[in-house]
Parts: sequence; structure tokens; C-alpha cells
Amino acid sequence: MKLARSFIVNFYVGKKRSEQLSGDEIDKNFYDPYLVETGVVVDSKYKEMMDNYQSEIIRDKDLLKAGKEYYRLHKAQQDAVRRSKGKIANRKGFRNKALVESVLCGWAFVAGLLHKGKIRLENHYKLPRTNSKIPDPLNSQEMSKFKHDSDPPTYRGLGTRSSLKDRQRISQLFLAKSLSSNILIEKKLMERAVSQVVGLQTIKKGYST
Repeated sequence: MKLARSFIVNFYVGKKRSEQLSGDEIDKNFYDPYLVETGVVVDSKYKEMMDNYQSEIIRDKDLLKAGKEYYRLHKAQQDAVRRSKGKIANRKGFRNKALVESVLCGWAFVAGLLHKGKIRLENHYKLPRTNSKIPDPLNSQEMSKFKHDSDPPTYRGLGTRSSLKDRQRISQLFLAKSLSSNILIEKKLMERAVSQVVGLQTIKKGYST
């Protein structure tokens, strides 16, 4: 339930954010994908989306398309890990990489953010390329080892936590991937995407004394 609600919320939050930006501004910002909270009280952001879009959700072809493409990514990731013949450790965390909350939220947000740009949206939906060195679409092992220069020693790797920090980085990673139809989710792309987020956050904070 939490994942489904987070997917819907992020798709519409991304879609709304895109209405505030021109095409050339999309890559000049970092984003805050939202993780829905569960509990006795209904999450306020989820309630807001239901109030605004409830009548549209069932008939929304864009949302349905996003859901189908996300499932395709999840299935391809699972299959790739199982068939890797030991190149990737057959761990639940690697097989279900697409279900990690930061990955799901970032992916759905970018799907909404790019809904007006046909080419980039198609690139986003296109399964990431693989090769002999990167046999799974999300390059789960490399993500688990990734660490930016600004990260503390305790950082567990990219797309391993649900924190806002990881959600911001993953959304930027998928946004960078959407620039090309043939791009690999390799370490260089991770470094470029995360450095973009860190740099933009530093600029936003301004100089400190």
C-alpha cells in the first residue's frame, strides 16, 4: 500500500512540478520525491492527491502507462539477477532493486516530470542497457558500492535507503538517464547525477562562514 501510494503521489507531484518549469530548466534543478507515510492518520500529501485527482486516476492513461513500464523494469531486474550466473549476488536487495523506496519514488517522480517531453519520457521508459560488466538494468551491485566524496563512511550506497537524500539522488540519476536512449546506468552516470545534486544544494545554501 505504501509503495503504491508513493508511486501515485510522486507521478502527480512530478507532473505538477513540470508545469512550473520550461524545458531547459528541468535539468537545472534538484527534486524532492515524496515518501508517503502510513499509519492511523492518512498521509496529508496522499490525501491532497486523492482530493485533486481521484476522479482521474482510474482513467489516467499516462499513469497507467507509467505503472506498466515500472513493472517491466522491476521484472527485468529480477530476471537479470536470477540469470546472471553468479555475476550478481542473488540477493533480495538486488533482485528487488526497483522496489527500494528511494528508487520507486525517484522513478515515478521523473515519469511525471517528463510527461510533456515525448522523447525523454520514452528514454526514461526504455529499459537501461546492459552489457557483460553491467548485466542488470539498475546496476544494483555498483549502486550498493557507490559513495560520493561528500558522503560519511556510514553511507550504505546509492538507492539502498528511503531517505530524502537518496530520493533526490535517484531522481537525478533517472533524469540524467533520460537524456539518451542508449545510456548505461554505470558509475560515471551515478557520479555525474549525484554531483549535480550536491552542487545545486551547495549553491542553494550559499556561502557559509
